[in-house]
Amino acid sequence: MQITALGESELKRTRAARAKLDERLFAHNPRRKQEIMAELNELSDRWAELAAELAAAED
Repeated sequence: MQITALGESELKRTRAARAKLDERLFAHNPRRKQEIMAELNELSDRWAELAAELAAAED
């Protein structure tokens, strides 16, 4: 994949904004971010399982 100079600068800007947001949200408790991300990953996996079950039931 090729990233243009414009895309690269946009990516840099987005990462900087995300870092600031992370700092504001989780500076008091960085471990909480890890817990939230783990929960989101579990939910994502579960949604994928449910989507697969639904697709199989529709066939």
